[in-house]
Amino acid sequence: MARQKRDVVGEATIRSHLRSRFNAPAWALLHEVRNSTGWRRTTRTADALAMSLWPSRGLEVHGIEIKVSRGDLKKELEDPDKAREIMQYCDRWWLVLGHKDLIQPGELPPTWGLMVAKKTRLVAVTEAPKLESKPLDVGFVASILRNVTEAYVPRVELDDLVNEKYKEWQARDRDTDGEKILRNDLKALNETVRLFEEKSGVNIRIPWQVVKIGEAVRYVLGRNFGMAKTQLGHLKTQAERIAQSAAHEIETLAKLEELDNDRSD
Repeated sequence: MARQKRDVVGEATIRSHLRSRFNAPAWALLHEVRNSTGWRRTTRTADALAMSLWPSRGLEVHGIEIKVSRGDLKKELEDPDKAREIMQYCDRWWLVLGHKDLIQPGELPPTWGLMVAKKTRLVAVTEAPKLESKPLDVGFVASILRNVTEAYVPRVELDDLVNEKYKEWQARDRDTDGEKILRNDLKALNETVRLFEEKSGVNIRIPWQVVKIGEAVRYVLGRNFGMAKTQLGHLKTQAERIAQSAAHEIETLAKLEELDNDRSD
């Protein structure tokens, strides 16, 4: 039967878990800390360094080595001097693994603690014992400070950045309000067009009908309605006179027809 593949937690996730375990303001956590600045033949790097900042809990320095593969772990265990370069300044030293099966029973050095990463947290399998640490070397302090400088954002710069982003958000909100007004205006215009088309039976969205409507409006607006009213009044008077004359002629014809009938009798 084939051996089931281990679900190893990745290094990025482990670093995230470390930030949760060694969190501010109780701790200062740095990543990739060297034992000195400049060039040295025995330059070593710790994957992480955590220092307790509350005297009530003890001002301790914790060194951390992260391993997510069996091969890398074996190389680390076979070369104890590699860890000792930074471990000598630490009060405790931790090995953090991406899976519990990466290490075999009896392989963990007695001066190391062991944490195993789960999907959401780190679990301390073996507590790291208290070590007899040496005073911090000037070169090591310089390395720590350089690490801090590279990762540190001054509060004044951070405040300026926050204020700048806040102003951008305010401007964006104002633009958003303007967009809402435009959308509402467009919605009202579309409703007006719909009602016009419904009552008139004319689809003004068709280009040639828009042209016809424009011509009709221009014709109506260009007419002199006062003059037209006067002309219609004259036509009405003339029509009435014609009607009276026609009635008189009809009456005369009727009388002549009646006289002609009497003569015939």
